[in-house]
Amino acid sequence: MSRALSLSVACATLMGVCLAQASRGDDKKGKSEEQFSDQHFVKKASCADLAEVNLGRLAMQRASNPEVRNFAQRMVQDHTNSSAELMQLANRKNWSLEQKMGEEHQKMFDKMGTLQGQDFDRAFMRHAVHDHEEAVQLFTRASKHCQDQDLKAFAAKTLPVIQQHFDMAKRLAGQEQGSAVSGKTEKR
Repeated sequence: MSRALSLSVACATLMGVCLAQASRGDDKKGKSEEQFSDQHFVKKASCADLAEVNLGRLAMQRASNPEVRNFAQRMVQDHTNSSAELMQLANRKNWSLEQKMGEEHQKMFDKMGTLQGQDFDRAFMRHAVHDHEEAVQLFTRASKHCQDQDLKAFAAKTLPVIQQHFDMAKRLAGQEQGSAVSGKTEKR
């Protein structure tokens, strides 16, 4: 159980690193928007989905706040659906999906594996904001610059869901000092 939980944390933190590299890497290399690689997007998107599903599962177990657990459940559901759709597309097009974590991912895994309760809630929501901001940038770019029309349509279809996740994460993270992530219950 501990090993499975540790693996979930590691995979979940994968998204932030993958997306950060995806959104900054091409610009640092001087690539133009027209040279955006479909395979690059497929790998980064699959990496992000894997991370979100696993981190969401971990948060469903460790989060102390019910709103954070609900958000995590939504991440698992939506990113599982996105991953399945991307996998079908990748199989049809013979594209490779991301399969394992790198060294940076392992470091993030180790850090998240030490957190629980309110500390986990705060860290999870901060990562969710950052990761979804990066994902919005990646999917926006893919929806404009993928060469494959099916992949471009997938990115455009998925982008509003990711934007919604980003908005939800910002709201919950913004309440970090208030009730939503502090473990207190809001009056409705």
